[in-house]
Amino acid sequence: DSKLLCRELAVRVPLIISAPWIKAQPRRSDAIVELVDVLPTIAQLAGLALPAGEVFDGASLVPLLQGEAWHKTAAFSQYPRRVRPTGPEWKDNSIIHKDRSTFTHMGCSVRVADWRLTEWALWNQTALRPLWTFANGSSGVVARELYDHSATRDFPTDFNQGENANVADEPKFAQLLAQLSARLRSHFPG
Repeated sequence: DSKLLCRELAVRVPLIISAPWIKAQPRRSDAIVELVDVLPTIAQLAGLALPAGEVFDGASLVPLLQGEAWHKTAAFSQYPRRVRPTGPEWKDNSIIHKDRSTFTHMGCSVRVADWRLTEWALWNQTALRPLWTFANGSSGVVARELYDHSATRDFPTDFNQGENANVADEPKFAQLLAQLSARLRSHFPG
């Protein structure tokens, strides 16, 4: 369902890496990793250098495979929407098979150990960047979703636990919301 594409179940995928020549590998890890980490990992496992002058967002997972400390504390994802000026905003806003020039909003998400924040911002279709704020200081963020994952168990996956309670508007989470929002803006500059 396309409505779930900025949700936990849409961005979590199984990742299995086997490198039998690395002794004492952990069997399972709850470390935060991203699919952008796969390319640097494969390159390092194959003994290949990544091309000089290229920028890679990921980090090699080889230290994690070797049981060393892992320092990535957040995973990022994003998904576009095209909100049409007529009708309900949520109806028929899929981007599947649509020209990217019609994207009007971008859902930018950050997942940390216990929380997921998604901010839906207006989208600059020319610069391909979120419009976090306008020149006059007004916000380009049209919606926020903050979900508590502190009780989420990683394995086995419970597909019924879901993200059901958006706590973004609760005052007790204002400081956390501000911190995660700053991480989003740092990762997805406007």
